[in-house]
Amino acid sequence: LGVLHAMCFDLVPVVIDSDYHKPEYDYLNDDNSIIFSRDTSAAAFADYIVDIYRENPELLLDKRIKAWDTIKQYTIQNMANQFLKAVSKV
Repeated sequence: LGVLHAMCFDLVPVVIDSDYHKPEYDYLNDDNSIIFSRDTSAAAFADYIVDIYRENPELLLDKRIKAWDTIKQYTIQNMANQFLKAVSKV
């Protein structure tokens, strides 16, 4: 789950909307990421990423802070507990 990994490393996911990358996209929203419409060109996508780092780093900081609400339950301990539950059901 690249989206969750990105958030764990304080990176803000910047994506183009898609139905083909589920369930990763289900974690994204306007608070924790930047989501472009499906008709966004590759050039516009790349230009925006460069521009946001130059012109609006505060937006990225705000989204990084809000990303914690999305990922805080995905701790190593929680993943281990879920693994143990799954194995015990087998």
